[in-house]
Amino acid sequence: MILLLLVLVAIGTSPWWREALRGPAAAEPDLPLPAIPEAAPGANTPLPGALTFLVVADTHLGGPGMEQANAHMLAALDTLPGTAWPPPAGGVVDSPLALAVLGDLTDSGRADQMHCFERLYYADPHPRRGGTVALSGNHDHTDERPAVDQRLRGWHGSLLRAWDWGDVRMLCLDTGPTAAALTWLEQELARLPAQRPLIIFQHFALRGPYSGPEWVPDGQKARYAAILTGRRVLAIFHGHFHGTGHYRWQGIDVYNTGSPRHRWCEALAVRVNSGDLMVASWNWQARRWWWMHRKRLDGSDAGVFTDLAGATSGPPVLNPYPLKP
Repeated sequence: MILLLLVLVAIGTSPWWREALRGPAAAEPDLPLPAIPEAAPGANTPLPGALTFLVVADTHLGGPGMEQANAHMLAALDTLPGTAWPPPAGGVVDSPLALAVLGDLTDSGRADQMHCFERLYYADPHPRRGGTVALSGNHDHTDERPAVDQRLRGWHGSLLRAWDWGDVRMLCLDTGPTAAALTWLEQELARLPAQRPLIIFQHFALRGPYSGPEWVPDGQKARYAAILTGRRVLAIFHGHFHGTGHYRWQGIDVYNTGSPRHRWCEALAVRVNSGDLMVASWNWQARRWWWMHRKRLDGSDAGVFTDLAGATSGPPVLNPYPLKP
């Protein structure tokens, strides 16, 4: 009897069971789409100075408490412009051109969950954190639901897309280096000189936690590496693992951004100027910097990773990627 009771409690508290009981969601009116979809806010326009943007991921809207957590995060990000960069970087964070959201926008791909994402991230202008650039993740395709992909195509024109932020060519691979994405990437890079600076957005990790072949097969990783060989890739940004940190993959600097779900409540603030690239992790709950990686763009150094937290209380902030280059 006790065992049966425990089984019933486990089933009743399961998110999959709750999802099944909810059934089809009531239809919600679509938010209006842009008259002319663009790849990203400010795409293909000259920049007056340094390129500044923010990166988050795994918003999981539709999950328990996630609408409140996302609203809390966005309100905190609105306070980041004007904050001093970690020393010795100097200066203050400029108003970002955009906020990139790297997949798992929803918890299970439901249309009502995507509409919740749109209300928070697309519906109103947010001049202090810029516009929104979003891509999909594995949670957005649960049961092959098409809502997220359909709406992203409406906002951005396509799932695989490229645009210019200043001199940097931005490449969005959506979930990551799938066979279709790699074919698109080869065609895109064939039109660019080898020394054109590139930044890549995707959902899946390439090393470390949750980066195994069940997410990206080894053959696709090998093809990805071959396509990028000889290219000037400044950085790859991803989500998927709800941690945060920096690592090297095939000689490329890769940055995992945090999530409003679980304990790494962090966003990445990125600055690219004529001399260097700096990525700093900002814990939006504690309103303080946790780590920073800074490198010269001319390739003269491998960059320096700095733990800015020190011996403080609060959530652990050690880099979860203690991997050698």
